[in-house]
Amino acid sequence: MNDADSIDGATRDIRAFRKSTLTLEGAVACFEMTDAASRNAMSPELKEDLEELVGLVGSTDRIRALVITGSPGVFCAGGDLKGLTANRHPDGSPVRDVEGIRQRMTRSHQWFERLFNLEVPVIAAVDGPAFGAGFSLALACDYIVASPRASFCMAFNRIGAIPDLAALYLLPRMIGLRRAKDIMMSARVVGVEEALGLGLVHSIHPAEAVRGVAMAMAHKFVQGSAQSLALTKLYTNQSLETDYATMARLEGVAQATCLNSDYFFEAVARFMDRQPARFNWDA
Repeated sequence: MNDADSIDGATRDIRAFRKSTLTLEGAVACFEMTDAASRNAMSPELKEDLEELVGLVGSTDRIRALVITGSPGVFCAGGDLKGLTANRHPDGSPVRDVEGIRQRMTRSHQWFERLFNLEVPVIAAVDGPAFGAGFSLALACDYIVASPRASFCMAFNRIGAIPDLAALYLLPRMIGLRRAKDIMMSARVVGVEEALGLGLVHSIHPAEAVRGVAMAMAHKFVQGSAQSLALTKLYTNQSLETDYATMARLEGVAQATCLNSDYFFEAVARFMDRQPARFNWDA
């Protein structure tokens, strides 16, 4: 794939980014971080890849689900610490660039918020460490499927930083305030079984099967209504900071739209005719 338009019409294709690849299988895209040497550190190049990914997926209705994964044995090790401290004065002391860091974080949130609100199901396939910003990246996905060697860590306090890439927003909403404080303030490693118990991980699978499981889940979503899945995801993302009355109004407008769609009338007709449903998660 050489540009966004080349996505349309391709049944299987691969696009090479800077530190990753994007593979299209039918209506499912798989974004794989491939900088194994750095353990897929969140470098400027990888951030550019993710920004481009969000633009590509958001620009076409042909991609119906997205899988995000890493190299075998590692998802994403977090921030590129070497790069963050590389800028030095002639005497060797570090350059302190408060405004530059603030601007870079602002740019990161522009694509990260779009990733969180992509109108397709997004599944993280985690095999190995998801640390720091890598943990945040996994949290932005709708599902996390993991291998037994997956682990999660808000490592920021180990280096005197605060959790970033929306971790302060996402993690408390997912597991509650006290548990989120524990994980973020202690900077301890959360094993995959604990992550499963907290509800962060959807399921655990052998390392060699994790990507395939995520892709199979993504292909199941392709059978559903793109419209109802998108609206369910977007409104759920808004629900914890929206009052009841507003959510009720949003629900009414969205439901009226869905119940007038071709998908709805076809699905009801199949039900009445005792035909198998197009979207059956357990099939």
